[in-house]
Amino acid sequence: MTWTVNKFESDTPDGTPMAVLHYGIPETDAVAFQATCGGPDGPVPQAVFWYDITELDEGDQVSLAVVSDGFEDELPGKVYGKELEVGVSGIQVGLDADAPVWTAMANGPQLTYGLAGGKQEKLHLDGAAEAVSKFVSECKAMTSTAPQDQSATAEPKDSQDEQTTSSENTMAPAESMGAGADSEDNAARVANDDASAAAAMDAMAAAAMESDATAADQDAADAMASDAMDSAASGAGGAGADDMPDPKMPAGGSPDSEGEYEALWSTAGENEEIVAIDCSDDCEEDIGIIIACKGSGKPAEVTVNAAASQTGEDGAEAPFTIVIGEDSFTRNARTVEFGMIGFTPKFSMPQDDPILEALQSGQHHASVEFNGEVSDINLEGAREALDSFKTNCGWTTGVSPEQQ
Repeated sequence: MTWTVNKFESDTPDGTPMAVLHYGIPETDAVAFQATCGGPDGPVPQAVFWYDITELDEGDQVSLAVVSDGFEDELPGKVYGKELEVGVSGIQVGLDADAPVWTAMANGPQLTYGLAGGKQEKLHLDGAAEAVSKFVSECKAMTSTAPQDQSATAEPKDSQDEQTTSSENTMAPAESMGAGADSEDNAARVANDDASAAAAMDAMAAAAMESDATAADQDAADAMASDAMDSAASGAGGAGADDMPDPKMPAGGSPDSEGEYEALWSTAGENEEIVAIDCSDDCEEDIGIIIACKGSGKPAEVTVNAAASQTGEDGAEAPFTIVIGEDSFTRNARTVEFGMIGFTPKFSMPQDDPILEALQSGQHHASVEFNGEVSDINLEGAREALDSFKTNCGWTTGVSPEQQ
């Protein structure tokens, strides 16, 4: 999962600045945390922590306990998004830009959160510091320039009480809430709320596609991985573990009768923000492997979702094995718990690691094993995608593309 922040002009209200902070898996609707400020929600940040709200009712007032290194707090919030078609559902809280929790998120290794008597979830904060700091700065700037009558209190937005009519919960099973609005007034509110949730998706997607993007738009283009994640949010939002596609299937589906896989590898982002993944359009949750640049010439971070298991220990180290053709490679991987995905292996891959050459060798697929789980990863298109990754990550000449 990756932390990203984007700024752009919202369509609602027209031309209003908006910032979005994301933590999720690029190119999928697997989003563990999202915060927005500006646009239809006003300048005070509105944050949603993913949580299993199956047994809760939309709009229920709750208290979210958050704990990090040397930090504890109780955040008033509400159940949000049981019928949401875009975005992340869970517990929504209003957080002033000066709230101490932002400092905790920027400084701590992880944030544990949950409801009293409920499961305690973990929000991993590796790479969060820069994104969180930038997001908070953007929100503070919006607050200082907001008209007096538009200033808001740090309360969850009531305007989100009416949701769209999907019966799905974005990252966990949810109960159907029945039919949509029963009157024209309710329908109008639903449309407005849907626009609020979708504003980030539409604007970021447009910014990422424009070749002549302005400086503000370029921020969104550089975080294309997060944009695609938003745009896929309505595709499989709310699917529970039993509804998810088999994580052991190669990304994009099964091989055809000749054993050929559809070419799906692609990259998102540019320069040191580039990420290589084993799928392209409409990935949703069908990602087997994520290779993220961590700086020019530095080892990349490899996360193998295809090898995730439903049992394990967060933070534990265990051997991860990948077999490509006749070559087998074993690395010591750190176990990271990613919500519904499970216990996922993550390891560092330097630019001279022979795994990289094997991934580009022309084989159609690789077999991966972790914690007793064995699955396949599609490799079609990996050579071209990883060539682009190496160039942008400064692996080909030892310097970043900006220095060439």
